[in-house]
Amino acid sequence: MATVIGRIALQPTVIRPGASVRVEVFDFDDKPFSAPAQVSINGVPGAVQFLQFPTAGQRRLIVRAVVDGKSDQQIALLDVQGEPMTFPSAGHQDDIAILGVTQSQARSPQLQMQRD
Repeated sequence: MATVIGRIALQPTVIRPGASVRVEVFDFDDKPFSAPAQVSINGVPGAVQFLQFPTAGQRRLIVRAVVDGKSDQQIALLDVQGEPMTFPSAGHQDDIAILGVTQSQARSPQLQMQRD
């Protein structure tokens, strides 16, 4: 494999369960990746991602990049420590602050007209 990935930035470097971490992958010139580079973090496309984890422990982030036919893979380690971030819920119990997000494929906007 060629050296394509310069560094992987984690901000913050240690998080609590339920907190978000910003993961950004930079090229060998320490610049953010742009098209036509193909970058993924744990198999999800994108050179910049916000991740959350529900439990404490060390997480392995597998980063892959392909640019001009050259590929690279690196692993970043993230420590998730402490008590979970929570919020009060309706049942007077605290729930962990995890956001569920599903990415969908881009769609062309469609205009629908209706006759009265």
